[in-house]
Amino acid sequence: MLSWLVGAGDPVELLTEEGRNGRRTATQNREISLQQMRTATQEAQYVALTVAGYDPTIENGEVVVQDVLCRVPGEDRLECAEPFPADEALDPADAILAVDGVPVGTIDDLAAELDGRSPGDVIELRIRRPTVGELDVEVELSSDPDDPDRTIVGFVPFDTRSITLPFDVAIDSGAVGGPSAGLAFTLALIDELTEGDLTGGRNIAVTGTIDLEGNVGPIGGLRQKMSAVQQHGVDVFIVPANQIEFSDDDPSTDLDDDICRLECLNEAADGEVVIIKVATLEEALIALQTLGGDPPIPVGGGDDTTAS
Repeated sequence: MLSWLVGAGDPVELLTEEGRNGRRTATQNREISLQQMRTATQEAQYVALTVAGYDPTIENGEVVVQDVLCRVPGEDRLECAEPFPADEALDPADAILAVDGVPVGTIDDLAAELDGRSPGDVIELRIRRPTVGELDVEVELSSDPDDPDRTIVGFVPFDTRSITLPFDVAIDSGAVGGPSAGLAFTLALIDELTEGDLTGGRNIAVTGTIDLEGNVGPIGGLRQKMSAVQQHGVDVFIVPANQIEFSDDDPSTDLDDDICRLECLNEAADGEVVIIKVATLEEALIALQTLGGDPPIPVGGGDDTTAS
């Protein structure tokens, strides 16, 4: 009741514990959120330094479970009528360290250990579970529902690839988790590493995930972020192009009909926030240049620079 009263009149979405955490525990969701932030910072660094003219490299990271697969979903999207056998042994955020005593450091190592095995085979996994430590568990292998000839454990892994940079880059996200700052991190790093000013002196807010190819993806809580943008006097809000918009049938989705690309930049009245949708980093850079920002000029260079 107190939460409801505090949030009355604000864009606050009240959820049950199950609605908030889904099939995971609060601890699992927290670990996953922090992993998503670590991945987002790595991807931002790789993309930004590439645009700035440097040559970062990518290396595969350890195998971390993002979600255990569901074979047959339930009527409620939060429920699973029939999980894969791996659900009995693995939890989200578990790291897989070894298969039948053979260390696996990357997803490629895991795939190599599964080669020659069949659905129904039982393997022993050494895992590391947050707040618990290392455990040995047995898992029955399954067939890939999209490729019956392929044997799988039955989970979706995180993208834990790490980026090797020509110099140190530090992004301090504090205790904040999730991937939605990826595009903002990328643009901030490009602005830091190249000459000129990307924003052109405007007060600009940015949200959206980023992948290693520079594609911008949707995020959660956009209604709440829009409210924060309006409260802080921001001129322009750059958001993902594939974000779900508001509809008359479902006002709980994400944005209303005033989203535009570049065509509405001169249509906003004083005090209104211009909302621009971008699908890629390139589109975001074009939007910033249209707003009066400088184009990023690749500089490349030595290895004695540190950015924070």
